[in-house]
Amino acid sequence: MLAGGSLGWKTRGSLMGPFEEVAYALEVSTTGKPVWGEVKTREGYHILIVEGRR
Repeated sequence: MLAGGSLGWKTRGSLMGPFEEVAYALEVSTTGKPVWGEVKTREGYHILIVEGRR
């Protein structure tokens, strides 16, 4: 189950190509000072924020 749109931790190769390109190009940020990216996939339009990396 997704919580508020959270995808949880992901690894390279586990996301759709355009979505992954944007996600891995973003720097880590917080909702207090967000850095976001936008992408359109076959699933629709998405706004991404990366909150952490492992």
